[in-house]
Amino acid sequence: MNKIYRIENGVVVPDGTTVYEIIGPIQSKLAKLPIIDAESLAYGELAPGEKSHVHVHPVITHLTWVVSGTLTVGMKDTASNDMYYIEVKERETVLTQPGTFFQLLNNSGQQCQVLYIVAPAFIFEVNEQGEVLYNDQIVLDLSWDQLRQQNWQIPELQNMEKIIADREASVQRLKQK
Repeated sequence: MNKIYRIENGVVVPDGTTVYEIIGPIQSKLAKLPIIDAESLAYGELAPGEKSHVHVHPVITHLTWVVSGTLTVGMKDTASNDMYYIEVKERETVLTQPGTFFQLLNNSGQQCQVLYIVAPAFIFEVNEQGEVLYNDQIVLDLSWDQLRQQNWQIPELQNMEKIIADREASVQRLKQK
């Protein structure tokens, strides 16, 4: 394969952070290569004090590897009764399983650089007008306290068959473009 992937044009995703896809469906499309949908790799930066919205990935497994800086990750996984925080330092990784609520927080005074390693590949599809057609993350306008009051139940996670079908339709559209 005699191609170079060019890492350009970070995208501000709905959780509020900026992500630069390194290897994944969008980069494959830009490089005119077959769509890679088994895994993806992306680079992200969080400025001092920056935090994402609480969000959840229904389908993907997400590793967040801290390249530089320190990251605080708020999580509530299916095995836990309540949410918790993990501090992730440089050269450490945190694993987020499908269905885990999580939030990224840079509580430090310096930039935090991260790599996101995801399987299957993270899909974030937008049309020519910039409208989101599919997003592998469900971004919530709820606080941890509000989620707790709802007993960690959100309507967006109630129909996994539809989520999986919508995701597959997105992959197929990307392969055809």
